[in-house]
Amino acid sequence: MINIDPQVLLIINLFLSALIGAFLILPVKSFGCKYGFFDEPSNRKEHKVKLTRVGGIAIVTTSLITMAIASTLYSSQHSSFADSTAILSTIIVCSACFFFIGLIDDIYSISPWPRLALGGMVSFYSWRNGLSIDSISFPFLDNFLSPINLSWPFSLLITILWICGIVNAINWIDGLDGLAAKVSGLILLGFLSFNLFNNQIYLCIIAASIAGSCIGFLFHNSHPATILMGDSGSYFLGYNIAALSIPIANPESFYNNINNGNFLLPLLLLIYPISDMLIVILKRIYSRLSPFYPDRNHFHHFLIDFGYTHSMSVHLISSLNFLIIFITLILFKAYTLFSLVLFLLYFLLSSNIKLLSRKNN
Repeated sequence: MINIDPQVLLIINLFLSALIGAFLILPVKSFGCKYGFFDEPSNRKEHKVKLTRVGGIAIVTTSLITMAIASTLYSSQHSSFADSTAILSTIIVCSACFFFIGLIDDIYSISPWPRLALGGMVSFYSWRNGLSIDSISFPFLDNFLSPINLSWPFSLLITILWICGIVNAINWIDGLDGLAAKVSGLILLGFLSFNLFNNQIYLCIIAASIAGSCIGFLFHNSHPATILMGDSGSYFLGYNIAALSIPIANPESFYNNINNGNFLLPLLLLIYPISDMLIVILKRIYSRLSPFYPDRNHFHHFLIDFGYTHSMSVHLISSLNFLIIFITLILFKAYTLFSLVLFLLYFLLSSNIKLLSRKNN
């Protein structure tokens, strides 16, 4: 068998995922329309016509297909890949569970509390199978303060809060056409950059597969969208982002001889969805409302109300997110030249997806 360079494999993986995703949306859209899985317009939502909201089916299917192809190709050449089977299986199983939680909500519109409870159970399973936050390090103070090793109750609590928090943060930014897909894709490419620098190809494959599926989805989800990812898509993206951030937050538990990872790095890569979620929760609590009460306090709503167009708001947020992630990777020296170029190309492609898909603004 021909020996494929990991960087070439990742490029193939990324663009194959984008291609499959772009075409797979069509039968998924027909499926959603046939069975009436629509998201109705409201004064809180920006779309003016009802749209099918099961686009997450295409994102998940595309990601799993390309993940399987790339993993098979890589494992046939690297026997050490078998050592990663446990963590890969955990991520796939848990992300599938979050997808189904979201899909149930897309179809039946269940209360936030059952969703949160189910998400906590899946997060517990993730923790139980080794995908856990076991220590907290102090960036830039490592010469003075040693990492704090967490006892299992605190490790469990922080892991569940982190996973459920990130899942909801990604879900909550899915308020404008293309926003969640663009932001998630950029974050995933940031994780890919770190893991490629540290030669963790199996984690790179996950990131590339899902980021590529986001590009394919954007061909149909850029404003004006013809399909929505729904909770099934945002929950799937959110869990995978949370899962891929955990090894970076405490690298001593997952890597050997890695010293450029700590909890500050994923916090910076995720600063937009996290800060948006925290600000919204604080505003709701201040107004004596449930933290899960839907409103128009998100940053993307602020931009719309301030006078920005739909497309301008998405472009502004994704551009700021791109700059923050790009600068973070450079500051932490968590990159290769290849990953930075790939990251830049991804941003340019996602920003000009409208021209490629020949849609009108």
